[in-house]
Amino acid sequence: MPRLSEGAQPENQLTTFTRFGSLPLELRLIIWKMAAAVPRIIELDLDTNNLKRRGHHMFNGRKREQVQPLLCVNRESRAVSLEDDYIYFTHYGYRGVVRHFAITERDILFVNGTESQTWQLRLSGETRLIRQLMIPQHIEKLGCMKDWSSAFGFLVWDATRIFKNRDNLEKLYCLMLDGDQEPPHVQIDDLQPFTAERFPQYAEAFK
Repeated sequence: MPRLSEGAQPENQLTTFTRFGSLPLELRLIIWKMAAAVPRIIELDLDTNNLKRRGHHMFNGRKREQVQPLLCVNRESRAVSLEDDYIYFTHYGYRGVVRHFAITERDILFVNGTESQTWQLRLSGETRLIRQLMIPQHIEKLGCMKDWSSAFGFLVWDATRIFKNRDNLEKLYCLMLDGDQEPPHVQIDDLQPFTAERFPQYAEAFK
């Protein structure tokens, strides 16, 4: 590619910027639909001492947490978001705390709690329709096992028992933690395959 000489100006240089609201309606709707199609990670925090509420928005008759942000931008984005089929469910937590959620089948529900907290989950609603789950797992608990497939198989069995979504579950993610590490803020782009190279101190357990 030829380089520009000093002082030369690139051709077809833009002199104006088109605001989003000035774009044609058809183009704006395409952009809204692309944004709505991005999967999200929804955190169900089970830590009773540090409950992380993540916003409330009135949707389908209830105040719900972590709703699709596009529902709250403007009429166009809301109309596009309402084209989705939502999964409605409720979590009954410690000391009478009740939390309502509305997620899509693309979203990953991150159950952020200990094993005992997860086993004691009290839920109602359409949890059977949830397709993707994420559960934290401490790697040192797996280091002494010869057959890791049985450990992950138990996670699948336990998750589908709690959520009653055996027929619909497509993916179960394990957020692997090392030692006393707290679950980090996770985004879709952070999800990676589980490999020995990521945990060299446990390499023998992979053989």
